[in-house]
Amino acid sequence: MKGAKLNQTLCRLRHRSSERLNIATESARPHAINFAPSHGVSFSPQWAIERALRLHRMFCRIDAALARGEKFLMVVRRRATHCRKPRRFRCAPDRQFRASFATIIRNYYTWRRCGRCPAALTLRFVPRKERITRESLRVFLDSCMATGITSMAAAFRSLPATAGSYCAYIRRIPENVKRTLRRLHRERRAVQRLARKARNLTEPRKPFNLPQAVSGHVDAAGNGCDAPSEALTGY
Repeated sequence: MKGAKLNQTLCRLRHRSSERLNIATESARPHAINFAPSHGVSFSPQWAIERALRLHRMFCRIDAALARGEKFLMVVRRRATHCRKPRRFRCAPDRQFRASFATIIRNYYTWRRCGRCPAALTLRFVPRKERITRESLRVFLDSCMATGITSMAAAFRSLPATAGSYCAYIRRIPENVKRTLRRLHRERRAVQRLARKARNLTEPRKPFNLPQAVSGHVDAAGNGCDAPSEALTGY
């Protein structure tokens, strides 16, 4: 009986030592893990990669505890208690690593669903849009005051290449300038409407071409007529 317990203890210690060796090997070689961004992702900072490696080591230990027969919620609760105290990243000391009970469960299922790889836990970021410079804003205002422009949206569409969005340009313009531009564009649209009305009044109307009557037409009274005038007048 004592020999069987000793063998179980030795097997458990051997399993723990091999697990620690694998985790240490993976953490020592972060370049060997594929952190390639997915479609539409621009970059992952270094602290996000370190966070993914920490979660990966934690989940490997959770799997080892489940293999020993421990309950999942008990293991996660123990890990959440351990991660309750914030710990600073080595590559970014100004940032802190903290994982709650729900965060561990959510990331664990994501990690397991994506093949138990650290790359599934990296945070994905997109680059921030370029800031609108004074020169680009001046070009936009010149386009708003150009002849034939009746709205700020039309002025934005006329720009050759823009660094920001239409809303970004509108937010950079002061309120008094926006009011002036809107009043200018409103008056221009009113002038265009008056010009269209005047053009419709001065232009001669096109003559209305009546369809010619075919030969053998029968009028409303039932009398046959061959001439177009007879077909139209009914005489």
